[in-house]
Amino acid sequence: MYQISREKMPELLAAVAKEMDLFLPVQNNGITNFGFWTEDAKVDLDTLKTVKSPKDAFFPQSEVLYSCYQKANKTSIEPAALKDAPFAIFGVRPCDVRAFDVLDRVFLSEPADVYYAARREHGIVVSLACHEPEDSCFCKTFGIDAAEPQADVAMWQVADGYAWEAKTEKGEKLTELVKEYLTEQDLAKEVDKKLVKFRKELIAKKKPSTVPQGYSLPSFLVECECVRFGTGEGKGYIKESVRGADLFIMVDITNYTETYTVCGHENHMSPDNHYQDLKRIISAATGKAHRINVIMPFLYEGRQHRRTKRESLDCALMLKELSDMGVSNFITFDAHDPRVQNSIPLNGFDNFFPTYQFLKALVKDVKDFKLDNDHLMIISPDEGAMSRAVYFSNILGVDMGMFYKRRDYSTIVNGKNPIVAHEFLGDSVEGKDVVIIDDMISSGESMLDVAKQIKERHAKRVFICTTYGLFTDGLKKFDEYYEKGWIDKVITTNLNYRDPELLEKPYYIEANMSKYLASIMDIINHDLSVEKVRSSNDKIMELMEKVNKC
Repeated sequence: MYQISREKMPELLAAVAKEMDLFLPVQNNGITNFGFWTEDAKVDLDTLKTVKSPKDAFFPQSEVLYSCYQKANKTSIEPAALKDAPFAIFGVRPCDVRAFDVLDRVFLSEPADVYYAARREHGIVVSLACHEPEDSCFCKTFGIDAAEPQADVAMWQVADGYAWEAKTEKGEKLTELVKEYLTEQDLAKEVDKKLVKFRKELIAKKKPSTVPQGYSLPSFLVECECVRFGTGEGKGYIKESVRGADLFIMVDITNYTETYTVCGHENHMSPDNHYQDLKRIISAATGKAHRINVIMPFLYEGRQHRRTKRESLDCALMLKELSDMGVSNFITFDAHDPRVQNSIPLNGFDNFFPTYQFLKALVKDVKDFKLDNDHLMIISPDEGAMSRAVYFSNILGVDMGMFYKRRDYSTIVNGKNPIVAHEFLGDSVEGKDVVIIDDMISSGESMLDVAKQIKERHAKRVFICTTYGLFTDGLKKFDEYYEKGWIDKVITTNLNYRDPELLEKPYYIEANMSKYLASIMDIINHDLSVEKVRSSNDKIMELMEKVNKC
C-alpha cells in the first residue's frame, strides 16, 4: 500500500501521460467528463459522477473498423489496426468498474469483439473509491462495494491525498512506473482503512437506529506523540480523548530509523527506546481508556525468553511490567517462544501466525506454484522452528524435513556458540519446490546455509518464509545467493520495519497483514472469540482447491 499527496498528483499524472494515453475526469465549462490529459487540463477527481461514463475508452460510440480503397477500378478493404499500446483510465468509480464487467460478458464471449478485447488487454483501470455514495447510486442494489473497487489499481481519498494499492499485474507495472511519487503507507494506516471498511459494511446491513454512536468513523487513528527534552528525556502525549474506549497501541520495536536528539547529538531508536515510549503512552491513557491492548508484532526481548545461568529474563519482565501498568491484552505474531506468556497468567496473550498470508503471497507471485505432495516440501531450518513446519506441512498434506544445528559449545562468538554445520533429516527434495519456514531472519547466515544445501540436493526452487525480515547484516549476501540461484524468493510480512532497499529486490515478496490485523482488532472490540480469526484452516483449504483447479 502506498500514498500520494495531492500536491504530487499532477506530477504523477504527467509521468503516466508521458508513457501512454491517459483518460481521466476533466472539468470544462463547469462540466466534468472523461477526456485526454493535457498540461492545461483541469483535472477533477472530486466530482462523484461524470456526465458520461468512461466506458467509451473500451467501447466508443463510433469508431473506424474498416477502410476502403479504390485503385484502377479495384476496391480493397482493410481492417483498422487493433490497439497495441498501453493506456490508462484514471479516477474510475466502482460502479463504472462493474460496468466494465458487464461489457466483458457481452463482447468477450464467443465470437469475441477483437477491437474491444484489444482495448481491454492494453487498458489499465485506476479506480477511485466512493466513501459516501449518494442516495441515487445503484451500489447497494447491485451489491457493489463502493469502498473497495476491484480494478488494476485502487485509490482511496485520505486526509492529505490518496492511498494507492496495485491489485493486478498491470497495476503493479503502473505502480513501478510512478513509484518515485509514492510513499509507502505505514501499517497503522492500512489497518485503519480496513477497519473503517468493515464497520461500514456491517452498518449497511443494519438499521441506523441499532448502531451505537462512534461505531463507524472516518478514521479510528488517535494522534499521539512522544516528545523529547534536550537531555533525551521524554513524555507521552495523547492528543484526543480515549475515555471509555478500547485502546489498541501498536508498536514496532525494530524501527531503527526513528531518531531523537540528546544534547545536540542524533540517536537512532533502539528496541529499549521504543519500549520506553510505549510505557509513556500507556501511562498517558491509564485510568481513561476502557481497556488497553498492546499490539507488539515483534515481541520485545522475545529472543531472551528463558534463563540459563545468571541471566536476566527480559521478555517475562516486560510482560509483567506492562500488565501492572494496566494492559489487559497482548497481541503478537509468531512469538519466538509463546510459553513466555506464563509470566502473566491472568492477562490475555494472543499469538497469531501468518500461514495463510504466506501461501496467498506465494500463489499470487509465483504463477506455477503447486500445493501438493508431488511438487512441494516444507523444511524447518532448525529444531526451534519444528512446530511451524509441522503445522504448515500437515495443513497442506505435504512432506517435511528438518535441519539441526551442530554447534561448537567450546567457543562463544557474539554471545552464542557458533554453528559448525547443518545436518538434514528428511526425504529427498529433488525436483520439488521447497518452503523454508521460520519466525525471523536476523543476520540470515543460518537460513542462507540451509537454502544452499537444499539447492545442492537438487530442489527445484527454494522459497524462504519468515514473519520478520530484520536483515541485521544487510542484503548483500542475499543478493549473492539469489544471483547464484540458491534462493528464489524471500517472503516476509509487513509487521515490522523493512528497509526500502529490500522492497525493490526482485526476490522479495510481501505478505500483507493489514486485513488480518484489522479483523483481530474488530473481533476483540466486539468481545468475541479470537478463534474466529486465529484458525486459517478453511481459508487455506479454499486456496488449495482454487490453485489445484488451475
